[in-house]
Parts: sequence; C-alpha cells; structure tokens
Amino acid sequence: LALPLAMGVSAPVATRLKLAGVTDETLLWALIGASSTGKTTCLKLSASAWGKPSGDGIIDNLTGTEKYFFASLANREGYPNYFDETSAVAWDFTKAIYTVALSREGGRCNTDGTPKKRKTWSGAVIFTGETSLFHRTNGNGGLHARLIEFDFSWFSDDKQPDKISRFVSQNYGTAWLQLVSYLQSVTDVELCESYDNCNTELRKAIALKNGFDEDTWETKKFTGIQSRIIRKLATLLLSIDLMLKAWDIALDRSIVMQHLLSVYEYNASRIDKVDEFYESFVQYITRHRNEFPQVNRAGFNISTQTNAKGFQDKHKNRNCVWVLATEFEAQLLKHGLDASPNVLKELHRRNIIERF
Repeated sequence: LALPLAMGVSAPVATRLKLAGVTDETLLWALIGASSTGKTTCLKLSASAWGKPSGDGIIDNLTGTEKYFFASLANREGYPNYFDETSAVAWDFTKAIYTVALSREGGRCNTDGTPKKRKTWSGAVIFTGETSLFHRTNGNGGLHARLIEFDFSWFSDDKQPDKISRFVSQNYGTAWLQLVSYLQSVTDVELCESYDNCNTELRKAIALKNGFDEDTWETKKFTGIQSRIIRKLATLLLSIDLMLKAWDIALDRSIVMQHLLSVYEYNASRIDKVDEFYESFVQYITRHRNEFPQVNRAGFNISTQTNAKGFQDKHKNRNCVWVLATEFEAQLLKHGLDASPNVLKELHRRNIIERF
C-alpha cells in the first residue's frame, strides 16, 4: 500500500523536480484490474492524505467533457488528481495521455483567430480502470513512457478494503501538512541527488535480475522508452523515501523494490517492438553516420553502389538513409522482428521505411 500512497506524494515531488529542471512531465499512474481487486480502495487511501476522498471529495470521474477534465487539472497545480473508473467513458486516450504528460492543453483560438492562452499544470494524475488504457490508444510506443500501469490484487483479505474505506472516511486531509513541511526542508540539490540515486538503484536492480553481476551491471543497455519508464519509477521510489521520512513510517524497502521491479517488467515488456526497433535504429544510424556518405543527386541507382554501407539523400523533403538489406534485417532480428511482408508493411505504414 506504500505504492498508491506514494502516487499522491509524487505530485509535489514531480513539481519540485520540474522547477529544478530535472523533468517537465506530469506523472500518470493507473491502477487497473478486474472488479474487487482493491484499486478503488487504494485510490481512496492515496487521496485521504490530501482531503476527503469520496462523495463530494477530491476523487473525480471522467463523465464530464474532455475540456472539463483538462480545466480541472489546471485548477490543482502541483497536487494529485484522482479519477475513478476510466471504463465509464469511450475516449480514445492517445491524445489525452500525451496532453496530460506534456502538462498543457492543446492550442485553441479565439473567435477573431488569435491564440487563446493555454492552461498548464504539473504534478500527478492517478486513474483506475478495469482494462488497460492502452487498449484505447493507437498503440504508439511513446505512450508507454508516459503512463505507468499497476496490475495488482492489492489485498489478500476480503475484509481489508472495507476496513480501510471506513477508516479514511473519518480520517483525511491531515497527512499532507507534514509532507509539504518536510519537502520545504529539502533543497533542490538534495532532491536531485536522491532522484539520481533512485534511478541508479533501479537500473542496477533490473540489470542484476537480468543476469548481470556487480561488476558488469553498468553495461546493461536500455532503450530510450525503457529508460523513461525507469525515470518515472525512480520518481515514485523517491516519493516513497520522502514520505517515509515525512510521516515517520517504518517499511521494508526491499519489498517495495520487488514490487517496482514487477511494475517495470509489466510495463516494459508491453512496449511496441516496432517503436523500440525504430528508436534503436535511429541511434545506430547516428553512431555510424560517417558510414552513410552524402549523395547530392536524386534518382541514383543503389545497385551500382554495392561497396558502400549506405547512402543519404533527400526523399519527400526529409533525410533518408539507404541501408543494405542484410544489415537492415540484422537490426530487425535484434528486436525480435524479421523482414516478413507484414512487418515491412507496418514499417511503411508508420513512415519508418519507404521501400525495401
């Protein structure tokens, strides 16, 4: 239960990290799972640190318009925002996830054509839902770097949720005082150093779990999206450490780390392989840019240039890199893909390749 509590704590922590220049994203957490897994009870527990959870409390739902949803975020700058049961609406969450994470609403114009001032926010948004929000998106890999889902059965005892719900209905809105007071005593330098330590700790734990040892774990490579997931979890781990000190709570931190590792595996394993391949391949091209000499004329015949690794030309007003088929297939295989027609069609559909 430290995890949902820390999700609420992560809101002011994220705002502090934003002011310190570490990150500029709003955190998105989602408790998902079938009915009676305890996700709504965990949401109430997390919200109770800040105010009355239910009824006319701070837990909202998404039955209003999207415009109302984003306006409510702007009204709670630096505080956690709680939304129960995303299953109640039929939104395409692709735009919503990106917009919330980018911390400002989409641009609109006044009737005279001048741009309206955009609403901005920071902090954290915590959802619950019976199904993954990613099922109602376009599947972009970048979404997984912005929204972290938690799929747990939170209670082993059926009586615990009712006990907690009754307790928080009578005890709420006081814990944030100690937290904010403690956060004010932590300097930006101390906060950033603690965040870096949490990031390193998670990367090491993941590497060790993947078969690396104490001497080689730093050689473990992470894709960009995987690294961004780790940074989100590092903020959550930092929030746990801060709330333990602020609220003087004793907790077995190793158990928390085990849960965070399972959260990482759950989210990182669902990253779209195509997006993972593309991000890695762009990095590969960048590292080998000298092996792709510039060609200043259009319409050249690649078949007459077999001695070169590849060529670079302008195609549809963008830089294109020509790569030999064998090399391209090798890069696909590294990410569990192949050069089958279906994969190539998908790469073409996403505008990653033009021809093969």
